[in-house]
Amino acid sequence: MVRRYLRLLTLVLPLVVAVCPLVLPEAAQAAAPSQVCTNFPDRALGVTAATGGILTNITDYVKDIIYDATVNLYTAFTGSVAYQRAVYAAATLMIVIFGVAFTIGVVQASFGEVLRRMVKLGIIFTLISPTGWFFFSDYAVRFFNDGTDELIGGVMSIGTGIPYIPGTSPFLQLDGLAGFILHPDTIVAVLGSMGAGGPYGMMMGSFLGVAVFGLLKMILDALRLYAVSFVVRSLLLGVAP
Repeated sequence: MVRRYLRLLTLVLPLVVAVCPLVLPEAAQAAAPSQVCTNFPDRALGVTAATGGILTNITDYVKDIIYDATVNLYTAFTGSVAYQRAVYAAATLMIVIFGVAFTIGVVQASFGEVLRRMVKLGIIFTLISPTGWFFFSDYAVRFFNDGTDELIGGVMSIGTGIPYIPGTSPFLQLDGLAGFILHPDTIVAVLGSMGAGGPYGMMMGSFLGVAVFGLLKMILDALRLYAVSFVVRSLLLGVAP
């Protein structure tokens, strides 16, 4: 009986091999000798050339929305007539108090003291002018927003080895890592390792699954903290006047 099945197998197997490429040409293409299986080291090298993904798109969207809100909040303060009158009154009061203090000999009108007060008045009147937002944005907003992104990107470069390009999203490196982790090849490899190698395969596959889940949770937490901190920072910049 065994010999009969072996003889039948030797007759059927060549027929299947010959007919399968004709019936399923894509199978023949997938089995071509020129193609190889997924090479994870090569794919890992592609992470360093990461392009903007979902994390970068989310951060850019949040930054665009909050930036517009910051501009509107800032211009609502500086464009208010009552606010401008209050600033002019405060500046006039400062000058009067300084003049009276100099007259009665409380303070000395040195060149440095006068220059310091003139610089303060110049900055204040510049901020409440129609072009005040552009002046404020070029210095204060750019310093806090772009400076924070560059610090995050620099720290990420140290931890991931992926260089940070100034002016890009600080989540560009994490986009590359998330794309590598969520790629179907990586998921299949993690799931496949659970069924290979007996109990050791199940154990290592479980460890890999926990590591992947922890990395994804870390990325989501980082995105949430960045969005919250950007909103708070933009709110403070909007009420800076």
